Amino acid sequence: MKARYGVLGLFLLLGMVAGSTASALEGSKPAVASLGTGTTAPEGPQVLVRAPLFSPLFERIPLAAVNGDQITMGDVANALVASHEEQDPAKKQGGGKLDYGKVLDRLINVRLIVQESTAIGFDELPEFKASVEDYSTQALARLLMQDATKDVKADPAEVEKRYKAAMVEWKIKSIFFENEDDAKSMADGLKAGKSYEEMAEKAIADGKTKGVQEGSFVKPKDLAPHIMAAVAAMETGSVSPIIKAQGDKTSGFTVLKLVEKRYPENAETRDQVEWSVLAEQRTRAWEEFKTSLVTKYVKINKRTLDKLDYDGSIDKFPRLLEDERVVAEFKGGKPITVGELTQALQQKFWHGVEEAAKSKKINKMKQYTLSELIGLRVIAKETSERDLARREEYLKEFKQYKDSTLFGLFVERVVLPDIKVTEPDLQAYYEKHRLEFQYPEMVKMSSIAFGSKRAAEAVRAKLAKGTDLAWARSNAEGVAGKSEDDPLSSLNGSILSVRSLPPGMAKAVSGSHAGEYLLYEGSEDRFYVLSIEAIIPARQQPYDEVKEEFREKVFQEKFIQAMDDWFSKLRSASKVTVYLSETGK
Repeated sequence: MKARYGVLGLFLLLGMVAGSTASALEGSKPAVASLGTGTTAPEGPQVLVRAPLFSPLFERIPLAAVNGDQITMGDVANALVASHEEQDPAKKQGGGKLDYGKVLDRLINVRLIVQESTAIGFDELPEFKASVEDYSTQALARLLMQDATKDVKADPAEVEKRYKAAMVEWKIKSIFFENEDDAKSMADGLKAGKSYEEMAEKAIADGKTKGVQEGSFVKPKDLAPHIMAAVAAMETGSVSPIIKAQGDKTSGFTVLKLVEKRYPENAETRDQVEWSVLAEQRTRAWEEFKTSLVTKYVKINKRTLDKLDYDGSIDKFPRLLEDERVVAEFKGGKPITVGELTQALQQKFWHGVEEAAKSKKINKMKQYTLSELIGLRVIAKETSERDLARREEYLKEFKQYKDSTLFGLFVERVVLPDIKVTEPDLQAYYEKHRLEFQYPEMVKMSSIAFGSKRAAEAVRAKLAKGTDLAWARSNAEGVAGKSEDDPLSSLNGSILSVRSLPPGMAKAVSGSHAGEYLLYEGSEDRFYVLSIEAIIPARQQPYDEVKEEFREKVFQEKFIQAMDDWFSKLRSASKVTVYLSETGK
């Protein structure tokens, strides 16, 4: 089952309100919803409650009921936070006001589709049940992991160590020798206790090197890998052994001195390092926790496990699939049998267990596969012991997944099969949007750039009287030099789209004709004489050439219309009660 359609479909639907609400997501005051009797609410006494939308105290207050199924303030708040347009609408600054009614309206439509999917029986489909079961297992495991690692903190010492490794910069002195014996001579002097500077001065005086280089601070990535490795092992003030150096044109030997280390402060890098360390420590804590669960709940029957020789007796594999011997006992739970382990192993080898046995691969996977089965079982056992399936955060997440999956099934199996993009549909769209499908107006022209308007005007007048363009470009006074940064200065019979030109030039060229000379005033004291050599008018692109470009747009329009039709149909057959009244005051 394509469960992804559920999630995408739900967000697509909620996204339909984004355009209408984006400008309203600008209130400078905390978002507040007033609850009262809407147009479809029951008659009787009415009470208005001013409730902050994002306050957990009011998240259970119903804003609407769809066939008795409530949509709460918490549902609306979650929809807004999940919106691509606004991650936190409550904090958006500005003078606008959010139209909660439209957001609520979309949630009602989603609820109607989910209820219809349930009425059809999509929630009884085996693929739906398998999907939500898998999701439940994963969601509960994530919740257990959060519980098990919630107290883990990033080790400050490790963070500092990695931060320094990431940010370190080195100031290095280097001396280069073409002859290895000269480099060895310097190394011998250093071993004898002489200073780097003293030996460097001697090497220069003896003509064995051209001098000592002492550059600015460099990062490890700026050095050749073998030099970077050598410097990384050095302490400030220390000298390297002889290092072979290879340049683009030269090769030789160098001796380095690490003058200084520094670690520039970068808050973003420090945060990244801290998160990396924290993630690793949480992973280790989670693995340790799972190991403790195995100790707590599981007893492995090592004797039975060791006797299982899948590679040596593959002919017995079918019987082992039914073997009820226990390989792992669970405290207060169902054990793992040889049969279950054998089935899990069979699923590991897509090309058949016979081929795997020939290559002696099955026995190697035996312990790993058992560990996987045990891991899933102990996590399920612990989540049950902690009653995590009753946690509010899990219930919300699980319901959202089920709803989005049911929504996606409805779209996939009910809506999409009826949407057909026909040739008349495409032709109608083309006729309605003809102006969007045109070859742009083109102009063929040459240019001369000048540094003053007066010089440009003088040359334009001469060209209009018959002066040759090439002569003017070579001989006229005030001609500016060609520049790669200014492609307009060197047009020479160039064919360009008018819409690609700078706005001022496009305006000057539009409506001109071949043989005309125009003056265009650019930026930064640049003036251009334009020689218009040809104008190619805009023309319509043929339908057959462009229809595939907008086929998806036509499909989306039909899809949105189909969804609106279903919303209307389901609403007319449902009892929808809205309690939301005035908002945002």
